[in-house]
Amino acid sequence: MRWREQPEQTAQRECREETGLHIHLNGLIGYYPTSSYQLDRMSTLNLAYAAEVTGGTLRDSIEGHPYWISEGELRAKLSPRYHIILDDYLRYRDRRGTNINQA
Repeated sequence: MRWREQPEQTAQRECREETGLHIHLNGLIGYYPTSSYQLDRMSTLNLAYAAEVTGGTLRDSIEGHPYWISEGELRAKLSPRYHIILDDYLRYRDRRGTNINQA
């Protein structure tokens, strides 16, 4: 986050910077704190949003090469600590009847 930037603004900016896609946020799925107990590691707070792509073109960035993958491929690539975020998203999507490519 940048100074005085709201979390929603950060999510939209980071998505645009890292993927080239413009998004509309549809709601907060959840928040996921991780406390660090080591001096050389930071504590973090991850926020997961549901979003819809509204424009832009998928492109590479300094962060890497974004691409669409299936749920199974994603789960296999994710660190186990992030599985809860994916599971929460899938529950959110199922409750909303949302297409996976929209969120």
